[in-house]
Parts: sequence; C-alpha cells; structure tokens
Amino acid sequence: MAQPARLTSVLIPAEEVGREAVGLLMDKPAGRGVPEATLLEPRLTVRAST
Repeated sequence: MAQPARLTSVLIPAEEVGREAVGLLMDKPAGRGVPEATLLEPRLTVRAST
C-alpha cells in the first residue's frame, strides 16, 4: 500500500477569506470605503518533504 505524500504546504484560511469578502461586499453598497488590498496570514505546515 502506498504511503501518502508528506508535502510541506501553505494553508490559505478559506473561512477568513470568505468572511472578509462578505464584509467588503456589504461595505461597498453602504457607501463605506473598502481597501484596495487585504492581507490575510497564511499558515505554513512543514512536513517531511525535501
């Protein structure tokens, strides 16, 4: 049986992305300013890859 790949990966926080997107979509029609860019903190998961 093959072993699963243990690759280092970057987690993009999908829930945060969605929450931020909904907030921006609600702010725009309400006349509130929206930022040109929003930065979210990705998480690095280091595994046994080389």
